[in-house]
Amino acid sequence: MKKKLDFILKIILSAGSIGVVLWLAYLQISSGYSLGRQHPSSILFRSDFHPSFSPKGGQSFCLIQYDNDLPSYYFDRFEAGDGMAVFMDPEACGFDSTYPFKLTNVHLYLYDPGSFIWPVEIKVNIKDAPEPEDSIQKPGTLLHERTFIIPADSGYDVENPQDAMNLTLDEVFCVNAPFFLEVIYTGGTEPSYPSLVMTDPSDRPDTNENWVKWKGSYVEWHDFWEPWALPGRAILRITGYPNAIDCNICWDWMPESTKAPGGTPDFDQYQFCSDSVALCGPTAVANCLAWLDAIPSISSPDSLIRTLCDYLHTDPFTNGGTRVDSIYIGLDSLFADYGLDFYAVTFETPRFLEMADSLKRSANIVLLLGLWQNINDTWHRIGGHYVSMAGACKLNSWVAISDPAVDNTEQGARGRILPPHEPHPEDHTQHNMQGFVSHDAYISDTLSVGPYSGSWRLKDFYEEDLPWSSRFEGLNFQPEQMQYAHAYDSTENLYAVVEYAIMILEKPTLVSEEEMQTPIGFRLFQSYPNPFNQHTVIRYSLSKSMEVTLVIYNILGQKVRTLVNRERQEGSVSLLWDGRDDQGGDLSSGIYFYQLRAGEFSQSKKMILLK
Repeated sequence: MKKKLDFILKIILSAGSIGVVLWLAYLQISSGYSLGRQHPSSILFRSDFHPSFSPKGGQSFCLIQYDNDLPSYYFDRFEAGDGMAVFMDPEACGFDSTYPFKLTNVHLYLYDPGSFIWPVEIKVNIKDAPEPEDSIQKPGTLLHERTFIIPADSGYDVENPQDAMNLTLDEVFCVNAPFFLEVIYTGGTEPSYPSLVMTDPSDRPDTNENWVKWKGSYVEWHDFWEPWALPGRAILRITGYPNAIDCNICWDWMPESTKAPGGTPDFDQYQFCSDSVALCGPTAVANCLAWLDAIPSISSPDSLIRTLCDYLHTDPFTNGGTRVDSIYIGLDSLFADYGLDFYAVTFETPRFLEMADSLKRSANIVLLLGLWQNINDTWHRIGGHYVSMAGACKLNSWVAISDPAVDNTEQGARGRILPPHEPHPEDHTQHNMQGFVSHDAYISDTLSVGPYSGSWRLKDFYEEDLPWSSRFEGLNFQPEQMQYAHAYDSTENLYAVVEYAIMILEKPTLVSEEEMQTPIGFRLFQSYPNPFNQHTVIRYSLSKSMEVTLVIYNILGQKVRTLVNRERQEGSVSLLWDGRDDQGGDLSSGIYFYQLRAGEFSQSKKMILLK
């Protein structure tokens, strides 16, 4: 198209002044704007230019950037509705597998020569990119949008150069094809806006991959500027993660909370010293308590982890660690000492689907991973490692964890990172900022051999460059597991088996005052957690006072426990059952039924006891 316009220009110039008038009229009609306005101003060059912007975090994500990182021009005539759009191709990242591609952060410069009024409102748009065979068309359908209010003094200043402005897209958005990144001035503040910055003319693009939105219409980049003042590309960049697992809608993640904007926190067990290898248990529990905001008086994660080391009787030395029963007993003492309405439930050899369902209901879950090897046809336990459960995809049997020891996702493995940040090995306190999380993802399946045959395991939970022998060998053994203890053998495969789950829940109140005032009728609710290991809560409500019985039966219909057999007042009641019969004996694993009778009302539900 540019060659065509140059040809027309030669013809018009040869026709004299009348031709010039016709040329101006042609541009006005064909392009929708007038000459004289499309003249970018130069940004004065300084020897102390800012350093080149680069993404942080290594190979696990990339920055799509087409400019040469030299802010050289700006244009001060943009008004509400005007802006720029840049074509983005995630395959430019060079990864073997690109899609789905998760977008996280937008980077740009705003330039203020001193005549603009702040703050300014902009809208970041993600639009699809229709792509015919011969060229890339203008931005297409709107796919995603986010409005930002840019505060005062945010503009690029030649006297004090700075990195590009970073805007975080605070919800997961994924693409499966190239797209346009567009920034539009939306108004809502003042009518005069700082300029989006462009690069040096030496980087001038000769394609229609950059566009300007001007007075309601899209204009190709090289057609918009006067030929003698054509700047380089617009400095608009975007950070993303190729082949992102959390683009799959099957995932359930622990939601954000007051103290955990990234879901399950991801504290580091090595922030104390290099010998903190045994502190994974207290650190994994600290993730859960921080999400619950359980102890506001202990604000720093390192103080919380130290406190938990005492309560959980963690042995920080070789062949030390934390026992599961110490976690259960220690948490009971912690909750009592701090007056907390929480309780812990322990599950031995938990099942993936049951834990995934519990996490979907926002249950905080710590997993003990047993590390096993088959050495000389005999199964041995090398050590154990505690992690926190952060997400699950039941459809594809994926589980995501906050790992206190390593952050494989930051090194390029599968998982999610919120938001981009310094890689884990450089700063062990980085993840104390609870919005900065790294959740590593693994496929779950069932171990088919060994002492834990039929148990849930995490596949590929092993790195050749970080052998677990140097980290968890001899750690976190339960008393009954000592008979399997063995040194790590680098020639044998390592199996990560989920041996225990510790679930931390808010304790239900015995009676809800609100429901007592407004009873909803006779109703029996599903017990929770279900399945359960040591305790489960059974809740029912009555519309009036009457004689009530609540009885538990085994799968053969035999009565094993009577929880209620007396008159109860109207309202809602919650009861805790410990899995014992009327004589105080422990019941075996299996299916049980609980039945509520109140007058003519009768209802039964099923629950599963796992030990």
